[in-house]
Amino acid sequence: MAAARITATPVHGGGFAVAALLLFAALAQSAPARGEEAWFTLAPPGEGFSVEMPGEGARSRDNNHDPELFVSAKDYGADYAGGYFIATAFRFRAEKREALTDAEIFDFSAALIGPTCETVSVEPYLGGPGAAQAIIYDCGGGIRVAERVHLVDDRLYRLSAGGPDGVEASAAATRFFDSFRIVDE
Repeated sequence: MAAARITATPVHGGGFAVAALLLFAALAQSAPARGEEAWFTLAPPGEGFSVEMPGEGARSRDNNHDPELFVSAKDYGADYAGGYFIATAFRFRAEKREALTDAEIFDFSAALIGPTCETVSVEPYLGGPGAAQAIIYDCGGGIRVAERVHLVDDRLYRLSAGGPDGVEASAAATRFFDSFRIVDE
């Protein structure tokens, strides 16, 4: 965008100030605010969900370390403010899912956080979809992680926002968590 050139012309009644304010308002509406980040909607084919994430696109990787338990497990991640947002989709093998209670699956999910993190709080998340929990972890060194874990039919979805203290509780983390939806495949 070319820089706007303002020429001051004395006008009775403060016209210069009004013109400057109108120009400033027009420029503010036409360009993103400083610090405003781009967001995109992640809806990977075959995964059954969508979620909003910061940035232009997500990194993805296969994360199926237990092919006897899962048909698939895939991470989708984006960087944010020195931290990260990650959506992980696990699809259970039908016979394994039938043998596990919801509580056992939530315990499994909690075990994935790593040995250096301590659970601060675990609460049922009544906003769904599916059976869901909201969890906060303190990982030491000023690192905190918030998760929402959703269990829907044969799928477990883990949404994680973590990094330096504050990332997990940011408005961006709330947007990320609240944007999660189950979609038709």
